[in-house]
Amino acid sequence: YQRRVRDRSSAKAKMIRGILRQSLMTIGLTGGIASGKSHVALDLEQKRGARRLDADKLAHALYVRNTPTYNAIVDAFGEQVVRKEDGEIDRRALGSIVFADAAEMRRLTDIVWPALGNELERHRAAAAADKVDVLVVEAAVLLEANWQSHVDRVWVTYVPRDVALARIEARDGLPRVEAERRIDSQLSNEQRLAAADVAVLTDGTREQTQKRVLELFDAEWTRWQSK
Repeated sequence: YQRRVRDRSSAKAKMIRGILRQSLMTIGLTGGIASGKSHVALDLEQKRGARRLDADKLAHALYVRNTPTYNAIVDAFGEQVVRKEDGEIDRRALGSIVFADAAEMRRLTDIVWPALGNELERHRAAAAADKVDVLVVEAAVLLEANWQSHVDRVWVTYVPRDVALARIEARDGLPRVEAERRIDSQLSNEQRLAAADVAVLTDGTREQTQKRVLELFDAEWTRWQSK
């Protein structure tokens, strides 16, 4: 009798997970600098009704004074990273430390990335409770932070290196050598694409890219609904 009860409970749990999975598809959207992530997220939000979540903005909220992440950062790096005028994290001072030393960067990401992963999961649960169909998590460091477990599908935006360089130079007014340094500091296109469920080439016009994105999404959504 107890075995039959366990079997029924297991089957019920699987059924509930299946219902939740089909009712919310979470897309983890990542890509290199100047690869068009924000445009793709905007297209999915405006044209397909997705809820959009910017991981960078969530991360900024974690740094607010007296939050657990704030306290952990101050404990790790000391008062030198605290602004005297308001007690908030001095992101410029912190950046000067972590960008100069890979070990210090790892110390920071070991604090921030798990906390942000928890925030992503909280927002994912909220989206499911709100009966949202699609949640798009825009996260430049999705793969580096190993957040794949917080999403259902990994989308990677990419462009050829020369296109990315031209975009960075035009958008940020940076010299070529600095643009190259920023690209080289990140994962390569090949590394990201190896982890992608969906690859989105964004080297065309805005209209061409939007058409491609919506076609890819519609195919994804049809497959998702049929599971």
